[in-house]
Amino acid sequence: MRIFVVPITRKRWAFHCVPTKTTHSYLAKWTTKAGERWHKLGETPQKSWRHSIYQFGERIMSKIDHIEWFFKEIPSKKELPASHPVEIIAPLTTGMLNQPSVTRALTELAQRREPYHRRWFFQSVLCVPLTSLFTLVPFIPNFPLFYNLFRLYSHYRAGNGAHRLTSVMADGNYTFTSNPILDEFYIKRAAASTTCTSESASSTVIDIGNGEESISDTLRRQAGNHGSTPITNSSSSSSSSKPADELTPLNAADSRLGGQGYNCGSKCSPEEDEGERLLLTEQDIFDLAKLLNESGLELALLRARSQIVAHLNAKGRV
Repeated sequence: MRIFVVPITRKRWAFHCVPTKTTHSYLAKWTTKAGERWHKLGETPQKSWRHSIYQFGERIMSKIDHIEWFFKEIPSKKELPASHPVEIIAPLTTGMLNQPSVTRALTELAQRREPYHRRWFFQSVLCVPLTSLFTLVPFIPNFPLFYNLFRLYSHYRAGNGAHRLTSVMADGNYTFTSNPILDEFYIKRAAASTTCTSESASSTVIDIGNGEESISDTLRRQAGNHGSTPITNSSSSSSSSKPADELTPLNAADSRLGGQGYNCGSKCSPEEDEGERLLLTEQDIFDLAKLLNESGLELALLRARSQIVAHLNAKGRV
């Protein structure tokens, strides 16, 4: 399986897992069919009640933390053997990230999220009898029960994914690889960022904050393989990068979406302001996903960027 680490800003990263050669369980197959039926509701006439239900559900799902979606993508040991190698793909050669910071971020993220999702899983189980009572209401579908079951399964999958990632990082069963397309893309982003002022960074948050609209309706691509080059010398890549303490991503220090966000006002240093500058526009995400041709990458990046933009706006970045 492959794990992509894609910086949205220098301090906030998006994660995406692409399983390879998985054996889907009956539960996974059932949820896949349920998802297909759900997306068929989006094809109904816009003024119909079915389409209204679809839009309401999409608004709710768009508020789910993108980190939770990432852990749901990680296959369990039954779906993918533990001996299967894990590739971590990140733009390491650009000096934007380094191996120690990415390793630490994934480890801390998994360790924090596993008990978090376990706790909410059991709370969702306790809510099943209560939400089941809504079936007594005539002529109205039991939406509270449907949503509770969705959250129950979501926390179950995310908890298993966090547990799997914790085991992978503890056992060291992973390798860092370099993708030429991803590296070249961020080399251009890094070169452009050195010529931009903090005022242009603030305007970027205003002008391209449209990532929340119909995220799950975007193009879903089939999984594809792209050539990558293993990185064996960790010291060479980390020595040319910034210190790991300067590269803490979103949710690495806090399980909530906001993490330790910056409120850059008059007291904000140029380094902090530059660290929160958006590196990707929506068009950049479309182009990058098309070049890499990885299943689900476009959707994951759009979701992460949308939530990060909303967080920066809420923290007074505009």
